[in-house]
Amino acid sequence: LGLLIAALRPQVVELGCDASATGVVQQLFTVCSDRPALRAQLTESLGGSILKMSKDKHGCLAIQHALEMAPLEMQCLIGSELKGKVFYCSRHMHGNFVMQKIIQTLPPSALMFIMLELKETVVAAALHIYACRVLQRLIEHCGHRPELLSLLEDLMVPGEQLQRLVKDPYSSNVIRTLVVCGSVENARVVMRLFSEDVMKYSRNRHASLVLEKCLEVSAGPKASELAEDRATLMTAFFSSSARSASPPLLQIMLDRFGNYIVQRVIETSTGAEKDEVKRLLTLAWPKLQNAAAGKHILSAANKKFSFKVQ
Repeated sequence: LGLLIAALRPQVVELGCDASATGVVQQLFTVCSDRPALRAQLTESLGGSILKMSKDKHGCLAIQHALEMAPLEMQCLIGSELKGKVFYCSRHMHGNFVMQKIIQTLPPSALMFIMLELKETVVAAALHIYACRVLQRLIEHCGHRPELLSLLEDLMVPGEQLQRLVKDPYSSNVIRTLVVCGSVENARVVMRLFSEDVMKYSRNRHASLVLEKCLEVSAGPKASELAEDRATLMTAFFSSSARSASPPLLQIMLDRFGNYIVQRVIETSTGAEKDEVKRLLTLAWPKLQNAAAGKHILSAANKKFSFKVQ
């Protein structure tokens, strides 16, 4: 095995980027997993070419496998070659997978360079089809580290920017991950935004998915800390307004996205919320019976309340 690696080392970068040979390179990392010296030699052979391989369709797979197999010291060595190129790689169709793997394999303390480099471009990254994935991995794996909180400050600005982010097909995934894995304050900011106009956000394809997560999170482990914000959100769903005497929850029941929100409200309702939900379902019962979306809502109600609302 040592002789084979010695013979392949000069061409390992080219082989890693080849459609057929990349599998051989990945297999070499696997069989060297219990041979530190050979594994180190193989990893060192990639030195100086990490960016090149990260941008390659097949090379990025070899780099990801190397990250999985390499010890921490070698993982950090691979990651260090992308310093100064984080935003570029995050937006690359192949490079973004390498950035995600770096985040998933290195300890949070070794990811400072990624957080620092993305701080100035965090909004652009969130709105990008590939870079949004990198931000999601950071949020999932870096918890509540001060560096991450600092990075997210520019993202969680209430007002027009946050409105845009929750409705965007890519950044909405980042905000959704933030609601689930971020701080209570992150979830609170998003819930307050939705409380301003639950009708609008419930009817939006992407914002409605974020709203679903808000409903789930505010009824989960963070329920006590988010109790006041959930109460405000529920009041927005249940109350009529100057624009309409019909509460928003009734108006979104047959909407193609809003009906999922209603189902989530039913599933997560507790206490006085349950009573109000049942009252509104009783009013909507006739129209719900004759619509596909309505039948899903009634099914959720039957499961939650153990009886048919009539």
